[in-house]
Amino acid sequence: MLREVFEYAIKLGYLNDNPTLHIKFVNSPGGALRVLTKQEEATLMSSKAGERGTFYQLVLWTGAKVQEVRQLRWSSVDLIKGSLLLGSESGSPRSIPLTAPLIQTFKNLEPVRRHSNDKIFADLDFGNLTEEVEISCVALRHTFAHHLINKGISLVKLAYYLGLDDVGKTMFYFCFLKEAAKKRCP
Repeated sequence: MLREVFEYAIKLGYLNDNPTLHIKFVNSPGGALRVLTKQEEATLMSSKAGERGTFYQLVLWTGAKVQEVRQLRWSSVDLIKGSLLLGSESGSPRSIPLTAPLIQTFKNLEPVRRHSNDKIFADLDFGNLTEEVEISCVALRHTFAHHLINKGISLVKLAYYLGLDDVGKTMFYFCFLKEAAKKRCP
């Protein structure tokens, strides 16, 4: 898209050269990014109960990585502020806002096991978590990113929420930006 803007500036006589011609572009992943449909999201959320359902909600609504969720402790959850502390690639914590339904889900789990050093998902078998629904946890993260981009979030903020130190790693979500722009400006 930026390349097209510079090409238009050349056409109008404002520039002689397109500086984006000298930029190395980030390779996009092979194939299309897998994003859940609204129906798949609804099925996933309604068919799961207890810790497994909370796990799916957490990944889908926060963009957390599976490893982050596996290590998540109650001390990282602030139900009053509605936030969750997760790590990042650099190791520094990032604060992720929690949705109202996810706060309620945590409140429902809280009486069962609420010690600050306890892992939230200590008893959950992470073996074949998504086997029965044929959805990968990566697809849940892509769905989270898709929702944020459709709400107008910047790629810099998206990188923060996903725990990525390099904004360039979010560039393959650029296709979502184009899709979102088409919806807003037909």
